[in-house]
Amino acid sequence: MENNGIQITWLGTAAFRIKTRKTDFLTDPFISRNSMASPVQALGPEHFGQFPLVFLSHGHFDHAKDLPKIQPERLCCAQSLSPGLIRKGIPEKRLIPIRHDGQGCEINSCQATAFFSRHIRFDLPLVKDRARAGLFDLLPCIRLLWDWPCGQVLSWQFFLNKKVIHFFGSAGSTKEELQKIAAKGPVHILMLPLQGRSTICDTALDYVRILKPQTVIAHHHDDFYPPVSRSEDITPFTRGMARKFPQIRLIIPRINRPVRV
Repeated sequence: MENNGIQITWLGTAAFRIKTRKTDFLTDPFISRNSMASPVQALGPEHFGQFPLVFLSHGHFDHAKDLPKIQPERLCCAQSLSPGLIRKGIPEKRLIPIRHDGQGCEINSCQATAFFSRHIRFDLPLVKDRARAGLFDLLPCIRLLWDWPCGQVLSWQFFLNKKVIHFFGSAGSTKEELQKIAAKGPVHILMLPLQGRSTICDTALDYVRILKPQTVIAHHHDDFYPPVSRSEDITPFTRGMARKFPQIRLIIPRINRPVRV
């Protein structure tokens, strides 16, 4: 690790490992996926057992389901999720509950601020597409959604090595919420999920327009839990980035391949 380097490794869905010389943490660590997922994740939650620090954007299964297996030493999450996580086996003493918008914390040399956000609203074209899987295939996913409620959605801003990294686990923020983040100061690296609506590429471009980052890392566009998920076609987003924001670096990470920024 270079003295001032930040290493970001995509682990699938919205899961990342972010590492510097002084800190090492995960976001939304859903590692297990299922046997049909693409790309294949050769690692399992056991590879991240007792991880020192995790930041959670919201409680859906494809973001939080592996937490009881990982058992992080410290878990930063919305207060609304704390009771459910405790029932699932996360010791209360390990939780750092976020109670209000803009709450900050510094843990293991990582400075982080939580911003209240929203989950993206599924639209009818996407729902119809996913419903093609059939009721039998949908039932396990419906059960998982019931067992893992969303709770208050957070986005996370990390200040590392004089860089501001802003991570979103879902792209449902309002224009006003994004403008509030933009008013706080520059975002150097924007970690942006492309999942949840048939118009997600247009939504993602709006995030870029408002936040004006130097670098964008796209994620959550993979086929993480088939047959109720799909690999999203993000070509309209990549073309839009090249046309509207040619000065911004766009990274489409490969699973388990570290990127240095």
